[in-house]
Amino acid sequence: MTSDQDSPTGPGGPTRFVTFFTTLPGIITAAAALVTAIGGAFYGGTQAATPSPTVTVTQTEWRSPSPAPPTAPVPPVPSVSDTATVSPVSPGPTGAAGALRGSYSFQLPALYYAPLGPQKPTQPDIVGATNSSGDISWKADQGGQQIEAGTSERMLALPNGSTPTYQACSTGTQFITGAPSTPGSVFCILERPGLIAGVQVTSVNENSPTYVTLQVSVWQGP
Repeated sequence: MTSDQDSPTGPGGPTRFVTFFTTLPGIITAAAALVTAIGGAFYGGTQAATPSPTVTVTQTEWRSPSPAPPTAPVPPVPSVSDTATVSPVSPGPTGAAGALRGSYSFQLPALYYAPLGPQKPTQPDIVGATNSSGDISWKADQGGQQIEAGTSERMLALPNGSTPTYQACSTGTQFITGAPSTPGSVFCILERPGLIAGVQVTSVNENSPTYVTLQVSVWQGP
């Protein structure tokens, strides 16, 4: 049975409790309890304030590469032998009647012949009067300095200062043997290859070298 002397609530209980904590073992025990309480409170607060780390798991899915889309077939490049060959247009006497075959201006020296074709006469085409193979010549040594047509070709007079046309040259009837070499003189020459030439005298150079400048239009004849 416990006596009142041994009970903390009995006589002398509180005094003995306080007295215990004034001794060295009591002080050590109190200090240890205080340290334990403070440590427990600090650890608990740290655990509450520190969030739990988040673990991220990355899953990689392997897929085989998709096949490339089919490409359209490239047509073969044609070789030179496969390409079409374009031939130059021949300047021969072709085309419907009245079609303009050529138009140009050139200088005809005195006592020379020249052809009147679709293209302008070049130097080798202009020959001396002793070779009467051209379509037009200038007989500057004769009276009136006449311009004449080639052998077996006919000349047709048109009004001075006019512009020769296919209609006028193909229907006119004023035939002449020669035309004056004065500026403004206009005439037609009906050529043997089936061409018709309308000629205008634009200028005359009477100093050496002597020549006339002619404006020529050539049509396909009937």
